[in-house]
Amino acid sequence: MTRKVYIFLAFLVLLAAGISIFHKSIFERVLSSAIGTKVVIKNIALNPYDTSVTFRDFRVMNPQGFPAGQMAYFPEIYINFDLNLLFQKKIHIRSLRVHIADIQVIRKKEGALNIHSVKQGWLKDPVSPVKEVQVDQKGARSTDAGEVFDVQIDKLWLKIDKITRMSYAENELTKIGEKNLRMEGTFTNIKDAGIIIRLIKSQTQMNVFNSKV
Repeated sequence: MTRKVYIFLAFLVLLAAGISIFHKSIFERVLSSAIGTKVVIKNIALNPYDTSVTFRDFRVMNPQGFPAGQMAYFPEIYINFDLNLLFQKKIHIRSLRVHIADIQVIRKKEGALNIHSVKQGWLKDPVSPVKEVQVDQKGARSTDAGEVFDVQIDKLWLKIDKITRMSYAENELTKIGEKNLRMEGTFTNIKDAGIIIRLIKSQTQMNVFNSKV
């Protein structure tokens, strides 16, 4: 099992015990490493009774090579876990609610977009270049060490309010326009956590490229 998976499972154990010794800075470091760019969180609420965690005022910052500032703002992210399957090598999320108020898409002069720097998620990444993650027919993932774990998200609620389009050239950031997307949807039976980031990226790129603003 990868190092990041162990960190994630350790967090779940502490959550079940109702221990809130994790400071938000630790969450920020782990999540920043997972998606490949800086994450800033204002408030984290752990609820040991329903085994859930709520992130409020969650910001994903622009990656290196782009101007300082936020790339996406999440007023709230809510995650409800099932801990009963934890020691059966299964990560089970009963409910995941993601609200994105604004995604700022920045295009550099050569065409690069800031959103392309976001990783698909740590569940897709090997622990090192020499180790491979394989997927069997049932969707379980295994490392070369033989460890296997399943990912299951029963229900995802995703809302994206607005997309802001900007250009960056010669160290100058210019706002091109914005689109009130008001996209809201519910998705069920997700077995690949990376699909969440891919879904956000696809919605963003589709509306950016199709927009006449």
